[in-house]
Amino acid sequence: RLYDAGVDQVSFFVDPVPAHIEAAAELGANCVELHTGDFAEVPTEAARREEAERLATGAEAAHEAGLRVHAGHGLDYRNFPLFRDVVPHVAEVSIGFAVMARAILVGMDRAVRDMRATVKGLQS
Repeated sequence: RLYDAGVDQVSFFVDPVPAHIEAAAELGANCVELHTGDFAEVPTEAARREEAERLATGAEAAHEAGLRVHAGHGLDYRNFPLFRDVVPHVAEVSIGFAVMARAILVGMDRAVRDMRATVKGLQS
């Protein structure tokens, strides 16, 4: 019904669990946003890498189901490079809090420029 009302993107915010992603597709979503909170909050780099692999599996499942892949929650300047390098098929990320927090220290222009460089994998 949302599509009939002119809504062109229906998305579910899900953990990177293939069964959850399949359910979103079955319900008619054309997009999922993978929850990256566990990835952002783990205490060690080894655990973060493990969570990145879990997100990669979720992204693959979403891609195979024909869903657009977004991700967000807790991504920042430090953890995003690993996410970017491991998780495929991501079309959009939500990183607003990290940018705003950094902008308080360095200004909005630089905070956005630095995050754009981080997303692209460049040195800022």
